[in-house]
Amino acid sequence: MKEKSITDRVKSYEDACAELGLEPARDEALTGVYLSKDELAYRKLKAIVKALNEGWEPEYSDEEWRYFLKAKRGEDGRVLARWCNSSYTYGGVACASADNDSSDTDASIGSRLAFKTRELARYAGKTFEALYADYLL
Repeated sequence: MKEKSITDRVKSYEDACAELGLEPARDEALTGVYLSKDELAYRKLKAIVKALNEGWEPEYSDEEWRYFLKAKRGEDGRVLARWCNSSYTYGGVACASADNDSSDTDASIGSRLAFKTRELARYAGKTFEALYADYLL
């Protein structure tokens, strides 16, 4: 029988913890140590990203592409758009894009939330939209 893909196995924070052999942390326990909503979301997302990457970790070499999730909030407060940004940089965590100017550089994306493929980043953005909204927005 063919093994299920990682995206079929990880559909929740609890699934990610099971993949990693971890006991899921209860929100009440984590907020009891004074974590804010964004910090709680970040802790959960780190486990989800690690599980989805199946052991791959970014090396931040000159030859490596990494994929990150970006989001923006609409007027009604909902996340309107999710898109992946790839980063191939010299010496670190960065993101470059062209918006209203000729270029815009940014180093605000958490390196621990990098994906090995664009498809995994898109999957995470759709599946874990609420967690990303809590973390990013």
